[in-house]
Amino acid sequence: MDLLLLTNSFPHDRITEFLDIEIGYLCSQFDRVRVCPQRPKGPLVRDLPGNAVVDYSLAASMCPPGSILGGRARAAVGLGSLVRSWGLGSGRSRRWSEDDVLKLSWWRAMTQYRADVVTIRRWAEAAAPPSLAYTFWLSCATAGLKLAWPDVPLVTRAHGGDIYSEVFGWRDYPFQGMELASVDLVYCVSDQGRTYLARKYPQVKPRLRAGRLGIKDLGRPAVLGRGGRTSLRVLSASSIDQNKRVELIARAVGALAAMGLDVEWVHYGEGPSRRSVEEVVDSFPASARGVLAGQVAQEVVRQEFQSGRWDVFVNLSQSEGVPVSLMEAQCVGLPVVATSVGGTPEVVDSRWNELASVEEGPAEIAVRIRRAADSDVQFVQLRRANWSKLFDADKNYADFAQELRTLAR
Repeated sequence: MDLLLLTNSFPHDRITEFLDIEIGYLCSQFDRVRVCPQRPKGPLVRDLPGNAVVDYSLAASMCPPGSILGGRARAAVGLGSLVRSWGLGSGRSRRWSEDDVLKLSWWRAMTQYRADVVTIRRWAEAAAPPSLAYTFWLSCATAGLKLAWPDVPLVTRAHGGDIYSEVFGWRDYPFQGMELASVDLVYCVSDQGRTYLARKYPQVKPRLRAGRLGIKDLGRPAVLGRGGRTSLRVLSASSIDQNKRVELIARAVGALAAMGLDVEWVHYGEGPSRRSVEEVVDSFPASARGVLAGQVAQEVVRQEFQSGRWDVFVNLSQSEGVPVSLMEAQCVGLPVVATSVGGTPEVVDSRWNELASVEEGPAEIAVRIRRAADSDVQFVQLRRANWSKLFDADKNYADFAQELRTLAR
């Protein structure tokens, strides 16, 4: 019994898409797992189990994102047949949003997605069909595979960036209704994501399932509590971009210093908005220290969570799926201040952490950070218990892999 696993870049790139853990459970349930990264980049990040192979044949035929001579030109080929077969709507209507079609970013995505459907379909038609096909992201790959293999069971995961079109300023994703119509089951990594898709595409509601991600146990909870210290130690980890709003974290650290606290803040991660964050850090008073530590191995961040030296972990994203960093913080019982978006409230229970709205500013966030740092030490075990119940990788991935096996033909 063989499984086809379609990924973005895994097992390449620093970002392992959670699959560095899940792949072992998949290999325990299938005789052979063929991993097909669509656009691998960077080094091979990990060795795979013996019955897993990496197939680069699809990657060799995929055009780079946004390639004018590739994606957009090829998108025009056969577009009429796609329209006739699937319709152009979001699932609610046969028409695309008038607001969307006026946006260049939407047209770029639409033409790239269309090209990918054609490429993946042709690639699959030339290959032997598997017992089960699984796309790790909800994408147009589902349509390409289903067109080529109509009788092969097909499942997908739906995370955050592949669900919420609003993140990109669009009303609808191009072809998202078609993507959902192509799959037999959609495993949503959060209840919020499942509710969102069910509301937007009610016809697919019976095929939506919960399929939570998870992390391995990091060990005993850290020894927390400031113990009379007037200083405050704040940790964050994410890419540095417009969505992650690391600059807002920096401004909140400055607001904490204005309250009379000595503040130490370290951020792990890199991104295009780094310079604007550096400017805020450069303006800190003497009582605040900020370090942008750059991109590091995931193990480094895990060691920081386990160290017990931090008082609060902060994530102020505008949009999220279910961040692994928040799972890790809760696993060790570390208080979290996070925006109440996507699946974050399912990871970070507001009874034992601080959930902020996306409208809150630096002063309000600073108050939440201070309150979280001073929270009852008994909450440590409650945070960890919530992680154990909902996001323990050993349980979630074992159950998921077993269910996939029952779906295979």
